Amino acid sequence: MANKDKNKVKTDNRAKTLRFVSFWSVIILVAILLLANILFDGLLGKALSFDFSMSGNNSLSQESIDYINSLPQDSNIRIIGLLDKPENLANSPYQYIVPLLDDYQAKSNGRITVEYINPEVYPSIINQLDPKGVYDLSSGNYVVAYNNNVKVISPYDCFAYDNSQSTSYAMVPTANNVEYTFTNAILQLARGYSFRAYIITGLQEEGSVYLTSILESIGCDVSELPVSDNFTVPEDCNLLILNGPNTDISESMYVKLQEYLYNGGDMIVAVNYSASNVTEKFTNLNNVLHYVSLHIDDSVIRDNNASYQLESSGFNSLTDLNGQIVSVNNELADFTQFKSSFARPVRDFGTPHSYIQVYPVASTSENAMAVKTDENGQTTDYENEGQYNVAMYGTFDGMVDPPEVMVFGTTNFTSDNYIANFGFNDSNVEFLRAVIRMLLGTDDSDALQIVSKPLDDYSLDQTKVTGSAQTMVLVIFMIVIPLGLVIAAAIVYNRRKNL
Repeated sequence: MANKDKNKVKTDNRAKTLRFVSFWSVIILVAILLLANILFDGLLGKALSFDFSMSGNNSLSQESIDYINSLPQDSNIRIIGLLDKPENLANSPYQYIVPLLDDYQAKSNGRITVEYINPEVYPSIINQLDPKGVYDLSSGNYVVAYNNNVKVISPYDCFAYDNSQSTSYAMVPTANNVEYTFTNAILQLARGYSFRAYIITGLQEEGSVYLTSILESIGCDVSELPVSDNFTVPEDCNLLILNGPNTDISESMYVKLQEYLYNGGDMIVAVNYSASNVTEKFTNLNNVLHYVSLHIDDSVIRDNNASYQLESSGFNSLTDLNGQIVSVNNELADFTQFKSSFARPVRDFGTPHSYIQVYPVASTSENAMAVKTDENGQTTDYENEGQYNVAMYGTFDGMVDPPEVMVFGTTNFTSDNYIANFGFNDSNVEFLRAVIRMLLGTDDSDALQIVSKPLDDYSLDQTKVTGSAQTMVLVIFMIVIPLGLVIAAAIVYNRRKNL
């Protein structure tokens, strides 16, 4: 009986020891894994990070890398986040911004540094970056500083949004423009601005945030030009833009704009036909356009050709590039079709001066109609079926510096709503770039083609799976991790064997 009791005590001690060893083995293994993860992330995190995704949201494109490395080696480009560096990136815009900015620094060969300085903790950073108080250096924004100039970038400016789903409480992003925004900011600060563009405001237009970004990427410094009783076009204006007005200009503005064209000014006009302007005839604006023999009608185009329709009503449709404009600028020959929505017809006004040259730019099928509606949206009149122009270009022949005017009867080329929904690399938007370059007389030899990236695209791009990356991933997952598990298992086994 005594021997049985002795054996029982021994068995109980053995069980306690086994539990003790098992418990602490797990604790030690977890601690080793955590420590290894911290060391690997701190020492080798960037070296062991790979972006194999098709969209490449966390890595720079070769276009950006080549441009940045073409800058002088002693370039001191600072990207400063006016906030504490975000740690919890999930479900925030910073999940696309922070890793990509790290990649800018890693691949710039010392040309770019990325810093996070919270102005609430270090208020002196504001005066350091903007001693004259010119910029809105709000906490939470990013600042790109180069060549004694700065550009402010809001995190929310780095994305395109679906305006049809966005509300006053939440914006629904559709595309990642982080690389486009930051690389073009560096480009603008490095190159400086070669041109000056003014966008007329105060005519119940929607806004031109994305249009401004496009202009800046081409080298235009952009300012708003509000309507007023003493409206005048600044002398340094290289390009004047009227983007989506819903009310007509005043008679005094008509005089000033015609004077601007008389002096060889260049202009882009984009209007559409909507509930906000259904009764607007744009009488004074048309008087300006008559100077180059162009006219915008007070009707809306409906294309009855099913192969051109984007929806059954025919008010959203495709239009073709009209080949006549290619004779003016052969760069436009790269385009074929565009998307048009609720477009007003643009036509030749028929001014009998031989020096005025008018060119169709974008045209419907031959089965389109011009439809007039009242303020309630009821159709009241139809014009004859035929081909209509959605965009036209007018200029003078035989002058050294003639006026040049591009008129769009749809805002599908210039509006924030369209560009946000379809992105910067959409055909309409690329065509707009080409038109701007044509009017400014510049080419695209040094333009950067940074495209929008889709969000949350987890498909793999096989071209990114390089030999070195494959080897590193193979070593980590097939050798390092299994070897660590084997060693841990051997330690546990040895301890248990000797119990």
